[in-house]
This record gives sequence, C-alpha cells and structure tokens, in this order.
Amino acid sequence: MRLDLRRRLSEPHTIGTGVVLGDRYRVVDSWMSFDHHGVFDDGLHIFLERVTEDDDRLKRIAPSYFRD
Repeated sequence: MRLDLRRRLSEPHTIGTGVVLGDRYRVVDSWMSFDHHGVFDDGLHIFLERVTEDDDRLKRIAPSYFRD
C-alpha cells in the first residue's frame, strides 16, 4: 500500500514504525522524491503494509477498543 502522508508525516519514519489511520499499518519503506515530473512527484512517500494479526500490538493491549 502506498499513501501520500505529507500532511500527516513530516519526517522520515524508520521501517517498522506503526501508524494508525483507522486501520493499523507498519512502515515498510520510505522514499524522498525530487522528480518533478515523475510518477510519485515531489516529497516524502511512505509505503505501508497492514499489520498482521500476530503483529497487532495495539489490539493485544486494548482489544475492546481495536475491534474488527
């Protein structure tokens, strides 16, 4: 999954950082692009994957809050 999070994330996040955007995700990669006419345009691009059930730490901590 690729989301343009320039408004939400203003600095690079390390691989493995958790992000809550309604659902829970982990940062798998980030790229800073200066390609004005490229596919991804200028800016920081964060690539996310949905958290697996085994890795969903927030749901383990507060299962009644993070329901499916």
